Amino acid sequence: MTIDPAVIFRFLAIRPTGDLGPVTFYTTRRGRLVVYPSSPARKPPSRWQIIMRDLWTSAARAWTELTPTARQRWEALAHTCGLRITGYNLWIHYSTKPLAQTIPTLLHQANTDLPTLFDAPP
Repeated sequence: MTIDPAVIFRFLAIRPTGDLGPVTFYTTRRGRLVVYPSSPARKPPSRWQIIMRDLWTSAARAWTELTPTARQRWEALAHTCGLRITGYNLWIHYSTKPLAQTIPTLLHQANTDLPTLFDAPP
């Protein structure tokens, strides 16, 4: 007897998304869990895709290397400016688009400057 993975996850109140082993999960707008077999990539990633993956990976790793105080400052900036994103999301934006004018605008709105978002060097 085969058990549908969607039934198991619904029973456990888990909403998986993405690939998990040989299957791919996503949730529809109406909340229905869809499960289908994963399909292998037809061609290897391009050089540009590899560069972008490395950029996102390094940004996420840099977040984990921030001190808790610095992370709290990023969370506070997102909250102070009324953004509907987390400090982590704001950090990822800043790390992947350092020349964007979004961060200076938010810092102006929050009446703070960028150095206060990082811990001072020891």
